[in-house]
Formats: sequence, structure tokens, C-alpha cells
Amino acid sequence: MGNTFEEVTFDINFRASVELARQAKLAGVKALVFASSCSMYGQADDTPRKETSALNPLTAYAKSKVRTEVELQKIADGNFTVTCLRFATACGMSDRLRLDLVVKRLRRVCRDLREHNHPERRHALETAHTRQGYGPRVRLGSRQG
Repeated sequence: MGNTFEEVTFDINFRASVELARQAKLAGVKALVFASSCSMYGQADDTPRKETSALNPLTAYAKSKVRTEVELQKIADGNFTVTCLRFATACGMSDRLRLDLVVKRLRRVCRDLREHNHPERRHALETAHTRQGYGPRVRLGSRQG
């Protein structure tokens, strides 16, 4: 979807995120936690990734996340810290399940298996664990008193 609507993807995921960070900084916010994505690393394999791993964004969505992280680091300073969390694909119950993504992925895996290729590997993170990732970062930035 991001590739089909590339400009809108950049408007929402890049431009709006950076503008929100700028406005937050101007308003006196001390810390920002940005929900980034592990899709920045490109095609997955079994090798663990870390912040210093090479980036290979393949989609407009992934490219927008890379650009946003770069711009957010430029905004960060001693009075405004930025933490980027590169989450895996979130999964779990929702009022708006994206079953279309599941069906697409299953179709692709079945095609790859049929053609004797290696199926795509994509890590998933249960939504409760995604929320837990924010907890320590939000508390670090909270005001004491």
C-alpha cells in the first residue's frame, strides 16, 4: 500500500512525525518515543539485528521510517531526547484486524514453497509486548515531583 500511495505515506509517516516532534519540542516536551519499524532492515533472515545493523528499506513505508529517524536525531539535543523503537510487525486482537495482510503473506509463502524458494520470514511482536516497550522509555522522560 505504501508504494502505491508513496507521497501520502511520506506525508503521514515522515513529514507529520517530524512536524509533531518539532511542535512538541517547542512546547517544552523533554522526550519523544518514536514508533519506528524493523522493516528498515529489508529482507529478513535468521540473523539478529541491532541498531548498528545495515539498513535496506525496500518499501515507501520503510524508507519513511528511516528518513524520520534521521530527522528526529537532528532535532534531538540536551533538552529534547529522542528514542526510536524499531518494532516487529504487531499482532494481536483488534477491533480493526488487518486480515488482508495475513492473507497476502500466506499467499506469498505458499507461492514460495510451491516454487521451492525460501519463504519470507517476518518477526511478529504481540501487542502487549509492544506496549511494554514504551513503558520504561515513558517513565524515563516523566517529571518527578
